Amino acid sequence: MNTSQKSNELNKKSNLPIIFFLSLSLITALINSSVPTPLYPYYKEIFKLSATMVSVVYGAYATGVIIALLVIGKLSNLFDDKRILILPSLFIVFIAGILFSRSNSFLDLFIARFLTGIATGGLTGAANISLLKICKKDNGKTAAFIAVLSFTLGLSLGPLISGLSIEYNFYYLKFPFYIISLFSAISFIGIAIYWPKKISEPITINNEKKYSNKILHVNKFIICAISLFLCWMFAACILTFGPTLSKLIGGDKGELYFSFIITAYLLIAGVSQIISKKLESKHSVIFGYTSQLFSFSLLFMGLYFKSPLLSLAGFILAGYAYGALFVGSASLVNHISNEENHARSISLLYLIAYTANWIPILIGFFVDIYAIENVTYISLLSFSLIEILVLFLFKKTQF
Repeated sequence: MNTSQKSNELNKKSNLPIIFFLSLSLITALINSSVPTPLYPYYKEIFKLSATMVSVVYGAYATGVIIALLVIGKLSNLFDDKRILILPSLFIVFIAGILFSRSNSFLDLFIARFLTGIATGGLTGAANISLLKICKKDNGKTAAFIAVLSFTLGLSLGPLISGLSIEYNFYYLKFPFYIISLFSAISFIGIAIYWPKKISEPITINNEKKYSNKILHVNKFIICAISLFLCWMFAACILTFGPTLSKLIGGDKGELYFSFIITAYLLIAGVSQIISKKLESKHSVIFGYTSQLFSFSLLFMGLYFKSPLLSLAGFILAGYAYGALFVGSASLVNHISNEENHARSISLLYLIAYTANWIPILIGFFVDIYAIENVTYISLLSFSLIEILVLFLFKKTQF
């Protein structure tokens, strides 16, 4: 082993602690975003909330993320040392966890959920850029893998932790959030201690480049944005109303059943993103739509026949569809963008996608008036018709 190879090995080993704590910070933020999901029926019952109010609590997260992307995203370019953004974001995660554990009203839940969105939006970009700088040697492949793995683990572990707490009646309105606050504190201390004295510059930095706010190929961008919006919309509806529907299908074991199901759904969605990157982007989107439509049929029948098995099959297909539509749509936007407008295109794409988290508020309004089963049937039929139309338009679009 020559001197250069020895130096690289030493760098890798010396960077392992900071990579671990940055990954833990991402996992913690994403756990905090998904851990309340199985608890919504309990919040609804304890705080006498309507379905609309529960949906508003869920949607507060998206509002926080969008504000963070708009405000903190611009600030990120001003600071080379990303700790300025990462450490305050972790502190907000800590505060949000404590506030969730002590919530006594709709307002407490709304603020905690909103703070979670702010923290997630502020943390994810800065942590990902830091990982990209630290793992520069392989052109960012390691950083990308760590990011996907952290997101998948975080989103998947959240419902599992709260679901098991409910099943064993172990302080389920408090314990999951104590875990989050503990993890955020550990991440905060670890990043503060192990932050490298010198971090490489990002892989592609050119301060002389001119950037444009103009979106190229508007029609193609719109069809990609709609595709991403639809898959996030359905995921938001699952996470908001799934716990209530699971009781209708799974009976007394509904909460635990849903916790395992949603964990599997989110894990499959993460794996699907990795698999779909190897496919041609347009094929990935088409496969995603096809799988999504089949999943709607299975979920419709699962609810109608009260069949956990049919529902499970529907969730598995929906998980694959989410990952395929996500990766395919984002990759196509990358393809139709140039260097000048790429950042603007990607930012706008995700802003549009995050607004999908507000759709459950509209559906929650109808759930308060009509039975949730009837609203679910109508929603699944409506989603199917919309996706068939968008799939037809997508196939007609030349990328």
